[in-house]
Amino acid sequence: MSSQAKQVIELIRSRGYWEIDIRPDEPSEPRFESIPDCMNKVRENRVQLRGWDYPHFSSKDTYPMQGRIESFVDFGFNKEYWAMFLNGHFYHLHACMEDWLREETPIFGIGRYSHMAPGTALDFLNTLYSVTEMYEFAIRLAQKNAFGRRPRIKISLHGMEGRRLTSLSPGRHLFREYVCREDNIRFDVGMSVESLIGLGHEESLKTTIGIFEVFNWLNVSEEMLREEQRRFLERRR
Repeated sequence: MSSQAKQVIELIRSRGYWEIDIRPDEPSEPRFESIPDCMNKVRENRVQLRGWDYPHFSSKDTYPMQGRIESFVDFGFNKEYWAMFLNGHFYHLHACMEDWLREETPIFGIGRYSHMAPGTALDFLNTLYSVTEMYEFAIRLAQKNAFGRRPRIKISLHGMEGRRLTSLSPGRHLFREYVCREDNIRFDVGMSVESLIGLGHEESLKTTIGIFEVFNWLNVSEEMLREEQRRFLERRR
């Protein structure tokens, strides 16, 4: 790992962040033919449903390493590090964008998010979109036999204690305060590759609802989230 990558990881971990770990059932078995094949598979199967892809892939920021490829970026509120190993193991860190929005520099006047201090907010729709992207990426790679028979997906949120769910979308409001009392939220799901491909989006909804429950949002409408997810996947948001 380069010194630049270490610096980006340190920056990510300095505030709230997501940690994603997707592992194959047989991690010693090669899943990609070569470093170029690994790089092409990530490039071809990354999720591009909004302005920033998942995981973010840039040829100038993605590097071949021994047994893996690595990528890191520090661009505004987008701060990421990820690695894809030849054995199919995918590891990803990315900053909670809500913790970096106030540092956007407006052209005129005060920034829209100048009031939003780091560690205070988690946007509920961005949470749904992010978890959906994670599972969609896993689904696409599973279809390419990158994970074997039974992959394991671990999704964690760090630096959540005292943080409130919010809505950054105009016209979308939360009328109660939903506050997290736990610093780290973790989900660990093992499923067959067939279940991942067929039911991965449903599983991402379960994970999203599980996150909201830790924030004490216990009556969230699953149908509302499913419709929001459907619109997102169809690029109709």
